[in-house]
Amino acid sequence: MVEISMRDDVACVIVAFGAPFVALGDCAVRSFNKFHPDIPMYYARNPDFHQFLPTSTRFGIAKEVVKEKKVSKLIFLGADTIVCSRLDEFLDDNESDVICTLDYPHHFESPRFTSKLDEPHLNVDVICFNNAEILDKIIELTPLCYPYHEQGALNEIVWSDDYNYTFKIVDHPYEESKVVYNARAKGNICAGPGEKPWAPYTRKFYVSDQKLFTGDDKQIKVWHYAEGFGSYGWDATLTQ
Repeated sequence: MVEISMRDDVACVIVAFGAPFVALGDCAVRSFNKFHPDIPMYYARNPDFHQFLPTSTRFGIAKEVVKEKKVSKLIFLGADTIVCSRLDEFLDDNESDVICTLDYPHHFESPRFTSKLDEPHLNVDVICFNNAEILDKIIELTPLCYPYHEQGALNEIVWSDDYNYTFKIVDHPYEESKVVYNARAKGNICAGPGEKPWAPYTRKFYVSDQKLFTGDDKQIKVWHYAEGFGSYGWDATLTQ
C-alpha cells in the first residue's frame, strides 16, 4: 500500500446546501478526491437547508477555510461539477493571484459593469485562488453585482481597471487550449432561450489513455453542468 502524504498548503472547498444540491455535491466531492487524494477537501454539506443560499455565503465559507487552515492555495468548485482529471493547471501555478476558467462564449454585461468585447466571460464555479484578498473582494462586491452575484464580482475584479490582481485563464483562448475546465466542454456555443443544444457536442466525447476528451480534442478536466439549477424553483426541485 502506498502511503499518501497530505498537503497542508492547498485545500478544496465545495458547498452544497439543500437536498438536490447535496446529491450533486456528493458526486463532486468523490470525483475530486479520486484524482487528488493528497489534497484536503472541505465540504459544507447541509441537506436540510430549505431556502436559497445567500450568494456570498459560499465564498464566506471558503474564506474561513483559508483563514483557519492557513492554506496558500484554494480550489473552489461548484456542487454541480465532476472532476475528470488532476487539476494540474491549478496546482502548478503558484504565481497568479487567481486562476480562472471560461464560461459560455458570450459577452459579460451587467447593470454595474461591462467587459470589453475581447474579454471572455469567466465562470466562478471552477476557480483557484493564490491570493486570499480576492475572496474578500468577491464577498464585498457580490451584493452589488446583481444579477450575476459572485460571477459578476469575479469578472469585474479581473477585467476592470480598478484592480491590479494577476490572473490566468487555463482554457483561454479556447481554440488553442488543450484542456477545458468549465461549461465549454458541453460545446463552444451559447444556448438560446429554452434551448439545450449540447447533444451534438457531448455525443462526440471520447476516451483515450483513460482521459476524457471533447470532440475537438480538448481534455475535459472538469465537467460543469452550468444549467442554473438554483433558478428552477426550490420546491419543485426538492420533490423530484
